[in-house]
Amino acid sequence: MHTESLEIHRELATSVDNCFRHWMDHALLQRWWGPKDEIGRAFRAEIEAWEPAVDAPWQITLHAPDGSRYPQGGIFTVVAPSRQLSFTAEWTDPESPSTPTRVEVRFQPYAEATLLTFVESRFADAATRDSHRDGWEQCLDRLGEAVRRPAGDAA
Repeated sequence: MHTESLEIHRELATSVDNCFRHWMDHALLQRWWGPKDEIGRAFRAEIEAWEPAVDAPWQITLHAPDGSRYPQGGIFTVVAPSRQLSFTAEWTDPESPSTPTRVEVRFQPYAEATLLTFVESRFADAATRDSHRDGWEQCLDRLGEAVRRPAGDAA
């Protein structure tokens, strides 16, 4: 039974349109997709497929600073510009398969900022949910930093 879920909220100092663009544009997505390791070094995202459209597949491989690779992917289920992005997600390494989860990201104007609501559901158990929470918290922290940088700044 897959009943475990997590919900994360972030107030991001940017417009809804710019926040959504950071989920759509490959170069912007690479700035923030992925957690950090235990000493604070960011993972690098290699985007193999990310063209958000309903029923389109996506595939990203995370490269850890220690050289480990973590391929992940899924299918887009909702693409509502500047409002919502939803997709399935799972680790796609045949050596360590996972149960697909559902991710829903909602974007709402909030004063001069964006209120981002991130929900991931259908976890097999609380331990898996908690490990995903840690990773997504770090990703969304990195997104918050990325939306404040000028588009040409790759730092």
